[in-house]
Amino acid sequence: MPIFEDGEGLEFFLECARLYEQKNSGKIIDLYGDPRIADKAPVHVIGTRMVQAMFTEFKVGDATAIAVLLFIMVFFGTTATLRAIRREQVEFYSV
Repeated sequence: MPIFEDGEGLEFFLECARLYEQKNSGKIIDLYGDPRIADKAPVHVIGTRMVQAMFTEFKVGDATAIAVLLFIMVFFGTTATLRAIRREQVEFYSV
């Protein structure tokens, strides 16, 4: 069972695991964690990468290229979605 509590609160989980193992003989719970998990597994989605390139690294060209790629992806995604749901004729319902 992974624990990502930034190094805090581990005692609670260890106590819960110990109590569970006492009540359920033969069951073993393995707990592990790392207080620096955020440093080891950085999460960058394309939007945050664009902002980081622009405002912290001052790489305007990289940020612009990412913005253009995002625009193209959204444009073609929207076009494909609209073409997929397009109907040949409009249906009217009367009450």
